[in-house]
Amino acid sequence: MITIPADSHHPALSEAELVTPFHASYVDDNATIAFQSEMAAAVDNSVKAAFAVFGESGCDRRGDCLQMDKWVPTVTECFTFLGFDIDTRLMTLKWPRAKRAALHKEISGILARQGKDRWVSPQEMAHLVGVVRSASEVAPWGTFLSFNLQNALTKAAQNAKKPNRTWYSKHKIYLSNTAVQTLTQLTETLLDPDETLWTRPMALYFDRDCTHRIYSDASYIGIGGWSPCFSFCWRILRDDLSQYGFHMKTVDRSTSEPTGTAAGLHINPLEYLAAIVNLWLALTFLMDAGPIDGGYILQLNADNTSALAWFSEAARTPDPFLQGLARLGSAFLVCACRLLTKVVPTHIAGKKNVEADALSRPLAGNVVPPLDYVMQQWPHLQTCRVCLLPSRLLREIAAITSSQKTGVSFDMLATELLTLRPNILSRGVNTCILKSTLFDD
Repeated sequence: MITIPADSHHPALSEAELVTPFHASYVDDNATIAFQSEMAAAVDNSVKAAFAVFGESGCDRRGDCLQMDKWVPTVTECFTFLGFDIDTRLMTLKWPRAKRAALHKEISGILARQGKDRWVSPQEMAHLVGVVRSASEVAPWGTFLSFNLQNALTKAAQNAKKPNRTWYSKHKIYLSNTAVQTLTQLTETLLDPDETLWTRPMALYFDRDCTHRIYSDASYIGIGGWSPCFSFCWRILRDDLSQYGFHMKTVDRSTSEPTGTAAGLHINPLEYLAAIVNLWLALTFLMDAGPIDGGYILQLNADNTSALAWFSEAARTPDPFLQGLARLGSAFLVCACRLLTKVVPTHIAGKKNVEADALSRPLAGNVVPPLDYVMQQWPHLQTCRVCLLPSRLLREIAAITSSQKTGVSFDMLATELLTLRPNILSRGVNTCILKSTLFDD
């Protein structure tokens, strides 16, 4: 069982609360929970509360506010509430297997429609997207898949004929290859015996104070990140990004800004890349540290709102670069969930993100300073260890960004990348000759 440690969101129970039966009432249902020794008193309080709120049976033309067909005769730690399976022993929320099986059957029927006849009606389209979105409450893949599916199906619907009275239920919206790939990927996860994809520990569902913080930033000169909690810092400059396969914009050396309408990566994808590298690095630290009570709450800080939003919504864009990178980011979120870690993307004002900013940007005069100089200028960085990142990490991410395979999940790749480890230098090691903190693996 995963307990939730007390914090500012969930303070510890007082002595009076510890001896009081717990009871919560909802709009249409009533739930009672208590320790075994207090259960009888808790049920008595629940019944009295119902009568106090709604009145006793037969009073003022009222019906009975307690319907016997809603009472479950067998006490169990597992029950279904608001469409999710809740296990109070394991302390988890799960999207029910019966719902996943029903969706699997529905999608399989759609995919069985052969060749160019693969289609959905607008009604089926709305239902598919809505069902997957409801699952996203607990499923790391849910949000991404639903946006990707909605994006593909909406594009198909734009080519439909003018709606009429029967359009919603009878019109045929033909599926693109991307929509078929997304539906196929979804069916592969629905009935997987490993239900981690569709389960979330309660300790990672509620708002809680973060246990660890990481910070990242990017410029057209490079990307960088650090953490006061893990005591690490790193940076990768533009020449190395280009060498490992990223299409960088041509930059005016006097301003460090792109020249004219230069082709290449915009600053927003670079910010997203920095956040993903930072997330990978933090997860490797958490894997080595092992589990803690309540799991980890990892606050991922960046000063770019687009990059933060893309952790859940990058599939909205038709850009294959962002879709591929988003799939890898989503795969790392799945890995984090398996490590009992909740990732909380958080915006930080640029003027407060000074350490990450210094790691990723040149000095006045557009001179890229040695890493030693940067670390000496900022007290928080002076206590950090320099992390050399494996070059394979960059090569694999670059390969994803140049791939058109939008139907690939990258779940296995993310798991494999988390078997790599950074090379952590001892404090005080001379890093004045270091440009990018990379090593060939």
